[in-house]
Amino acid sequence: MRAFQFSAPLFIFYLCVLPACLQAADPPAGMVLIPGGVFCMGAENGLPSEKPVHAVKIDSFFMDCCLVTNEAYAAFCQAENYPLPVPPNFAGMADYLHAYPKHPVVGITWHDAEAYASWCGKRLPTEAEWEYASRGGLAGKDYPWGDGLPGPGQANFAAKESDMEWRVVHVADGYRFTSPVNHYTPNGFGLYDMAGNVWQWCSDWYQEDYYTHSPAVNPQGPDQGVEKVLRGGCWHSPFIDLRCSRRIHSPGWPGMSNIGFRCVQDLYPTAALPEKPGRTSAMDPLRGKPSPKPARALKPTKGFELTFGNDADEAQAKLYRSLGVTSVESYVTWESVERNGKGDWDFRRWDRQVEILKKHGLKWVPFLIAGCAYATPAWFRASDQHYPSVCLEHHMASTIQSIWNPALKPQIERFIAEFSKRYRDSGVIESVLLGVSGDFGEALYPVWGGGWTFIIPGVYHVHLGFWCGEEYARQAFRQYALQRYNDLHGINAAWGTAWNQAGEIDYPPLLMPEKSRYILPDESNGSGVPFHSNALERRRWLDFLSWYRQAMTDWSDWWLGLTRTYFPDHPIYLCTGGNAHPAHGSDFSDQCRAAARHRAGVRITNEASDYGENFYLTRWVASAGHFYDAYFGFEPAGGVSEDGIVARIYNATASGARQLHWYAGNLTASQQRIDRFEKNAGMIFPAMPKAPFALFYPSADLALNWTWIDRKINHFRERSAWLRDVVDHDYVDERMICDGALDRYRYLFVSDSGYVEAATLQAMDTWLRRGGVLLLLRSHRLLAVSGDPGFYRSWFPDSTAVHAIGQGRTIILNGSWDHRADLFRQLVQFFNRENRPLPDGIEDGVFVTRLTDGWYVYNSTDQTIDKPFFLSGRWVRKTLLPHTIRLYR
Repeated sequence: MRAFQFSAPLFIFYLCVLPACLQAADPPAGMVLIPGGVFCMGAENGLPSEKPVHAVKIDSFFMDCCLVTNEAYAAFCQAENYPLPVPPNFAGMADYLHAYPKHPVVGITWHDAEAYASWCGKRLPTEAEWEYASRGGLAGKDYPWGDGLPGPGQANFAAKESDMEWRVVHVADGYRFTSPVNHYTPNGFGLYDMAGNVWQWCSDWYQEDYYTHSPAVNPQGPDQGVEKVLRGGCWHSPFIDLRCSRRIHSPGWPGMSNIGFRCVQDLYPTAALPEKPGRTSAMDPLRGKPSPKPARALKPTKGFELTFGNDADEAQAKLYRSLGVTSVESYVTWESVERNGKGDWDFRRWDRQVEILKKHGLKWVPFLIAGCAYATPAWFRASDQHYPSVCLEHHMASTIQSIWNPALKPQIERFIAEFSKRYRDSGVIESVLLGVSGDFGEALYPVWGGGWTFIIPGVYHVHLGFWCGEEYARQAFRQYALQRYNDLHGINAAWGTAWNQAGEIDYPPLLMPEKSRYILPDESNGSGVPFHSNALERRRWLDFLSWYRQAMTDWSDWWLGLTRTYFPDHPIYLCTGGNAHPAHGSDFSDQCRAAARHRAGVRITNEASDYGENFYLTRWVASAGHFYDAYFGFEPAGGVSEDGIVARIYNATASGARQLHWYAGNLTASQQRIDRFEKNAGMIFPAMPKAPFALFYPSADLALNWTWIDRKINHFRERSAWLRDVVDHDYVDERMICDGALDRYRYLFVSDSGYVEAATLQAMDTWLRRGGVLLLLRSHRLLAVSGDPGFYRSWFPDSTAVHAIGQGRTIILNGSWDHRADLFRQLVQFFNRENRPLPDGIEDGVFVTRLTDGWYVYNSTDQTIDKPFFLSGRWVRKTLLPHTIRLYR
């Protein structure tokens, strides 16, 4: 890997002249004095989060010369009766906490580190303090020892002894995993392990662009956030992670074997400052606090599945039941039941869970997962049947199984069959959720696991990218190309290639952005991107992406069919997630279509707290689910705010979802959250929305324009959310249009220019001529993938605003998204002329959904809103309190 080289010093390092009192100060035991000074923080040639380089002044402080050891942390746990950390899965290092007292403690969360520091009368360093200290007084250097790459006596990283594919085989650091905390040469301040061994917690919230506006004196980090900063690199890090300026971030799951910490202490403690809050994610357990509870027991909503994850003990089950929860989800992995060897099944853990749920009148949602790294037993990973995914970006293998592995299907069937035999007729299962692939179990390729997914299998190569570099995948692609174009002549004509033998058929070339070239094992780095400059290259890329996505759908379809065989009468959900980035390999409409073939549904895992964002993330699944007759449910990707509780309830009912999943802490972390849920729980019910028109989801154009995918998809996301504030709408993608989805709508709105498959344009033309109405902004055009503008020109032959196309019409709207208030005004006026007034029509944070039995209204703002709505054929004025939902019949 290329090292970061700097042609000139990145910063000016100035050590303040120490007053006599500081020079005479004796550091506390095990600490060293870090004299205050000014330095330039960041790296000019670093990653985006390390820029811009900026001058920072740091006051003097004391810092632990070594990382906190197992010995020290165990003493804290014993003294405070504090839970011991999750032991790491280090081969040959059993009883790590006690058998290796001088090694750094690992497996602790940010809260654990903060608790230890407080117990010692210390605190965690800010990341500015940490970087200043790591440089050890050296100016303009990459590493704590200078600019040279690490040698055997300088750091514990991914060197010769490592199992990592990115290891540096010509350097031996002496350790496969962690090392004693004072083993390597200290830096200029006398600090050990400021590069390597374990990542180190800082006190700051992480914000990628924080350096653009951070204070110049003693910066403390952003006031709020979701994840905390980590610094220093670790035992499996490549060179890039060892640099003084390197920043990563984590929510801090328990059990991370690559994270530790050290403490600092103020030189002159002053009056206690208000404590900055720790991580406030609702997924964190409450420590030492009684569980909140609702004022009254809530009854489950008939016909609606309200499920909590993950698992439940006696007290939790009782609480969940009082909240109207219908079921509890558990991650039932293949590894959890066949850990000790093939055929050695052990379901005792899940037997205990089932017993608790039955006792409290709750159902169960087993999340059956196989293929993910953490869900695959060690004995299988060690066998010759282990066939991991390989990325095209670095040509490195992951630990996640390839979906093209022919040895995997029989193992999955054994797992499903054994689970079915034990629990199918138990009467406790509400539905079965399928975890077929990816980092966590969603129906997509590896994107970024990291965190807790490393705990069982250890660290492995994973990132956003194309995971089809293994030979079985390449063979499948060659077969696809030959079937699509009959022979090499047809392939060469379609793609502009010049192959002479079938074995030469290959994937399109990838461009590699800077961040994608580096191995960043603890961070989600970028993927390769497509390159296409003409129609033939566009065709080649679309064919490749179509094959890549279809392979994931086919794999999901096989799982669904297999599970339906063993569970003929239970609801089955395919778990999917993300935002359908091309590298994810997820085609939500095709996944819904596959689920419908097996009388199953789809659970999409991507919600957060903002309704507009959640609408964009889930509406494709909701629209396709209704069209193909596949039921569906929603799950958050992580934490949810108190206001987000209401937003998620509204999205579920307004979309017609059948299931709503919550991570329990999102609702039970505080009494305020319980109260917010209790107040709005009555707004959760089965419903059928009736959207007045459809928005075109430009699946081919988004896939093609990957170089600009962030801009393109961000534009679509923003525009859809803005439009939703004015009027409800469904999505129709190209597959749905070709399958006849436009017959459900009279109006289709296209929000942007782009390339469209010719078959889709033909289906749109047929719909238009039968009476459809197509709305498009004047500045936008639709072209066939070949570049042919024929359909567009036939629909819009001149600049006139309205054109008759058979029995239908095309409408040009004179506006732009840069002036969307005027655009929305035109849209409202258009529907008024159509004698179909929009129920809302104003972008103000108030959302209206027409249901079959009423009007479902949500005020997402902090203000009381009083406004008129057009409901049931007349204008009525309603007053809505902040963050409330109302149903008007």
